Amino acid sequence: MQKRKKRNFKPDKVEFALNMPKFIFNYKGMEKMGLMSWNLPIMVYFMDFIQKPALKIFKYLGGPLGRLLGAKKPRNEVIRLKEYLLEKNDGAKECTDIYLPKKIYKNKGKASTLLVRLPYGKDMICMLGYYFASLGYVTVFQDIRGTTNSSEHGTFALTYYMRKDGMETLEWITERFWYNGKIGTWGASFFGMSQLSISFDNNGLVTCMNPAICSLTSPVYQRGG
Repeated sequence: MQKRKKRNFKPDKVEFALNMPKFIFNYKGMEKMGLMSWNLPIMVYFMDFIQKPALKIFKYLGGPLGRLLGAKKPRNEVIRLKEYLLEKNDGAKECTDIYLPKKIYKNKGKASTLLVRLPYGKDMICMLGYYFASLGYVTVFQDIRGTTNSSEHGTFALTYYMRKDGMETLEWITERFWYNGKIGTWGASFFGMSQLSISFDNNGLVTCMNPAICSLTSPVYQRGG
């Protein structure tokens, strides 16, 4: 058996492939950023509030465009439960939005759940929440620990808490009235990393996954491997 070569890991040699600006993960401390200090929050709020009306326009006028893009026409009215603070076992909290088909919400019905956990700001993709829910899925979008709307309730530590928090979110979903035994996950990049972290030893809680362009082994770059 070939002996594995020992690698001398030196933390000071680690380089991030991309130095992400702090404001991507935390809107606080932006007062020194000039134009961006007010421009980015306005953009986030604009994206948040414009997407629901945009989905309604798509419902009535987007048939041909939707068919061209391979998107199905929205079928259900949607209820959005916004900014639920899901508390973890260690006291940290993750801001969570739940999008439910209106009939599921009103009748306390059952439906499959689509879970998306991300660090970039769930509000900026809320149209996807409305869209997925309009197709009949209860959709859960969550700002992971220490990022964006969750930044005041925990510390962001890249992948350190990712699996633990993801598993606790899965368990939380199983206790909701709409849970029908099926949970799927979706997304690329960090969205995908959050999926991979709960892809094993998950007690059968995950029915299907759709991760893309992601890896749990290469979030940082080190010279020589």
